[in-house]
Amino acid sequence: MKSKHSRLALLGVLALSISVTAGLISGSLAEAKKKTTKSKSAVVSKTVNAAIPDKAPGSSGPFGRLEVSLNVGKKFKGKVVGPAGPTVTFQTTGNSDNSADDLTVYLAAPKGPITLLSSDIGSPFNGRSIGPLTLTSRSTVGICASATPPCTNPQATLNRPFAGTASDSNLAIYNGTQVKGTWRMIFLDGTGTKTSIVNSVKLSIPTA
Repeated sequence: MKSKHSRLALLGVLALSISVTAGLISGSLAEAKKKTTKSKSAVVSKTVNAAIPDKAPGSSGPFGRLEVSLNVGKKFKGKVVGPAGPTVTFQTTGNSDNSADDLTVYLAAPKGPITLLSSDIGSPFNGRSIGPLTLTSRSTVGICASATPPCTNPQATLNRPFAGTASDSNLAIYNGTQVKGTWRMIFLDGTGTKTSIVNSVKLSIPTA
């Protein structure tokens, strides 16, 4: 039969074991929370519903141009873009067939590069409207510009009006650039006869 002192000692060991286990669990949860916070993304979206100005008919001057500003605030001061680069979503509505074919879309960082979106797959936006189209370097899906799909490339399965997610490897060039500041999406219209409206844009930037 165990003595009173033995039972008290055993209870003390159990209490210490429970305390240590609780501390380890608490520490693990804190570490998990810290990692979750570290990998936070900046997300900015805007409803635009504005027409892209048309290029003047017969003009050899600049294309019609519409810039949409997307501001990432001071909460992300000192943060840089993660390796995969940002994800971009936009939607346009055209007033006639092939309005989208006249569009060129760029993304510009606050202090960094300007890149032509989807330049790795040519100029695929033939059709009246676009999207909502999400472009990310993490996708394996290509855009099929053919009016009679399927395309030759078996990966090019997203067809007009391109509502879905597709690959744009150029977005990875923003890796390591500054997150905070005003990002810009630039829409150019190269015709004076067909008009497109930018309905909405969204920018999601994972931090390193």
